Amino acid sequence: MERLKREIEFLRDKIKEFKKIRRGKEDSSKCEDSCTKNEDRDSRKRNLKIAYIGGLYKLKQQYEEVAKSLKCELHYHNGNGRKKEIRKIVRKCDLVFCFVDVNSHNGRIIAKKICQKYGKPCIFLRSSSITSFKQALMNLAYTYE
Repeated sequence: MERLKREIEFLRDKIKEFKKIRRGKEDSSKCEDSCTKNEDRDSRKRNLKIAYIGGLYKLKQQYEEVAKSLKCELHYHNGNGRKKEIRKIVRKCDLVFCFVDVNSHNGRIIAKKICQKYGKPCIFLRSSSITSFKQALMNLAYTYE
């Protein structure tokens, strides 16, 4: 239980850090004409790059559609423990979703360690269902605005 509390606190700290980084990027990328259209502001707020490790390959297209609808870019890895490939995906993403129900134990450990090394939030989802992915992504996408 104590370990879970530390993990939650770690993730909260990472979210705070990421918010600061996102704010800095937004400040530096402001339009000269102050971008008055809501569409422009919304597109600058999101565009998160999400790593998706594990899950069901047959649902990959649906995961991508959900991410795209929230203006996020999704990068997939099947979680088969190839450290080099997982590292490559994690490094280019803003945060990582790791599905617990259909992911190898080794894949989860590797993903978690790589995320810690590069300071990326790693969110473990118990279910690889589209609904749980969409709910988690919606919560995070709006958190990072």
